[in-house]
Amino acid sequence: MIVGVTPEMWEEVCALARRRHLPKERLGIRGAWQGSSLKTHQMGLLGELAVARVLALQIDTEARLCGDDGADLRLPDGRSVQVKYRQRRGWDYGLAGTDLGELADVNVLVWPVDQGWPPESVEVVGYLCREEFCAENVYVLDRRHGRRLWAKHKAFHPIEDLEGEYVLAESDGSHVPEAV
Repeated sequence: MIVGVTPEMWEEVCALARRRHLPKERLGIRGAWQGSSLKTHQMGLLGELAVARVLALQIDTEARLCGDDGADLRLPDGRSVQVKYRQRRGWDYGLAGTDLGELADVNVLVWPVDQGWPPESVEVVGYLCREEFCAENVYVLDRRHGRRLWAKHKAFHPIEDLEGEYVLAESDGSHVPEAV
C-alpha cells in the first residue's frame, strides 16, 4: 500500500526524529551499524508513521535512550508491531541479530517508492507474523556488523490482509477511522 508523504507528515517525522536523536547525540549513544544519525531516526519514524496511518494506530512519541524493546506500535488486541524501513526497494527485512525471540508479533516492511530524500511516498510492503519466520522465509548473512537474520521481502503478506480488530485507514491518511 502506497502512503504519500505530505509536508505535514514530513514535519512531524523531523520533529520526532530530533526529539529522539538529540538526547542520544549528547550522550554519545550510537547504534550498532548505522550510528545514531538524525537521518536514521527519520527513516525509522517515516516507516512507523506510514504504518500507523495505514492501520489507524498512534505512534509512540516518547524519546527513550535505550530503544523501544522491539515494539514500534501496538495493535488494539495487544500484539506488538515492529517496522523496518529499508532505504531501497527490493531490500529484505533485517533483524539486529539472529535471536528469533527478539521478533515482534507482527513485523512490517516499508521502503521508499522513489529515491529522493525525503521520498514523496513510501510503500508499506507487507507483514510477516512471528510464527512465519521459518526456514523457507529467512536466511542468515554475516556482514561487517555480525550475523543477522533476514526475511525475504517476497514472503510478506499485503498489509491489507492483516487480521485484527481495527479498520484500515485510507492510504492517503485523509481518513483515520476509530478502532472498532
